[in-house]
Amino acid sequence: MLKMKTLFFLYILQTQLFAYEIIHFNAQYLVPDHRKILDRALEFELQNYQVIKTGIFENGKEEIFLEYDLPFELTGNDELKISLKLIEEKPPIKKLEGQKAIAECTGPWANLECQMRFKNLNFDLNKVERNMKINRVPNDLIRKKMDVLLAFSGDPIGVSKVIPLIK
Repeated sequence: MLKMKTLFFLYILQTQLFAYEIIHFNAQYLVPDHRKILDRALEFELQNYQVIKTGIFENGKEEIFLEYDLPFELTGNDELKISLKLIEEKPPIKKLEGQKAIAECTGPWANLECQMRFKNLNFDLNKVERNMKINRVPNDLIRKKMDVLLAFSGDPIGVSKVIPLIK
């Protein structure tokens, strides 16, 4: 009986120590066009956009991460994962920080909008341009998009937005 209680206690302890929740969302990233080269901001779908609630508490607050992959069409890199840790929350504002970005976000996770500032990104805009040519994007549009992306590579700011599900 004691062995069974010990095993039960260990099971409960394990589930509490390693409990976490991953919430997936559809999201997009908007690159601003400050020079008005295009009719509107460039929009990119963010892959693997997820909020990870770790179940690990530090100073009474749960560690929460926002993660996603930046698309190849934005940077020219095949795999560029962004991972941001929630460092401060004063509803409706959330501040997040990671090795490759900082963000100030508003709203609940399911409707989150973040002002992003990236850092330490590697850009290969030649690959982006080649990819557009392979996909037969018209030359004048390639030129305009490349002008916007060149400006973005020098000042990588923009907005990430969760796309609400239509019910």
